[in-house]
Amino acid sequence: MARPTVSVWIITYNHEKYIAQTLDSVLMQRTDFDFEIVIGEDCSRDGTRAILKRYEAEYPDKFNIIYHETNVGAMRNAYEFALPACKGKYIACLEGDDYWTDCYKLQKQFEALENNPEYSMCFHNAKVIYQNLDKPSYLLNKVDQKKILYFDDLVERWQIATASMFFRNYDFKLPDWFYNQYNGDMALQFILIDNGPFLYLEDLMSVYRLHDTGISSTKITSQITMITNIINLLDLVNDFYSQKYNDSIQKAKAELNAVMLRVKVRTRFPLLQTLRLSVKKSLTFVSDKL
Repeated sequence: MARPTVSVWIITYNHEKYIAQTLDSVLMQRTDFDFEIVIGEDCSRDGTRAILKRYEAEYPDKFNIIYHETNVGAMRNAYEFALPACKGKYIACLEGDDYWTDCYKLQKQFEALENNPEYSMCFHNAKVIYQNLDKPSYLLNKVDQKKILYFDDLVERWQIATASMFFRNYDFKLPDWFYNQYNGDMALQFILIDNGPFLYLEDLMSVYRLHDTGISSTKITSQITMITNIINLLDLVNDFYSQKYNDSIQKAKAELNAVMLRVKVRTRFPLLQTLRLSVKKSLTFVSDKL
């Protein structure tokens, strides 16, 4: 069998409500090249597996699904099993609760990297929605988003949705510490960028969900855990690159520690936080009157 041009790399666990929409968004892609769909199914306890089998039966030549008989965890599912099974020249990321919205997404990103060999990855804008919360959606990337990202840009903030990642399938070996990370996609970005900068496409082509059953969460405890994990990851990345980017990493760590302190203050002293916001609102009102 000829090597596919693109491997669509998906991991899923308990995504019964969302996986069909995810797969349909892949199958709607219009390309002038072949692509495969590689899925790591991590022994879901709901109907996710049954849905996958239905799609697999309908498109037997399109899917390569790894069914785990026991739950192996998100990191092992993604990087020990599913990623190595991807045979394409390029790899497009997608998680089982997110979806693509542009039928030419793969074609656009393929052409972007084919025409610009100096970049190791390209990404695009994404809409972030709160699945179980009454909060408005927003665009992850603003109008001032940098078009080219280097390492120093990467540590500044979260600016790459997983479902927007499209990168060259390098024969790279992941470091041992990688498999213990909570933020797998972020860790992967730090590894990939050593092969070349990232190119940003302005097109809005995917939706990223925030909800209680996903990896991401808006709860305070989850925010603190996430920040702590990123700080630990930055230390590992700093050692991995032999302190090459130490200044940028230390600056990012200082900013993350400041954010974590503010989150902890809001948690421990909610009345103080309410008072601070009330004073800020009053000052703004007075300023507007002046």
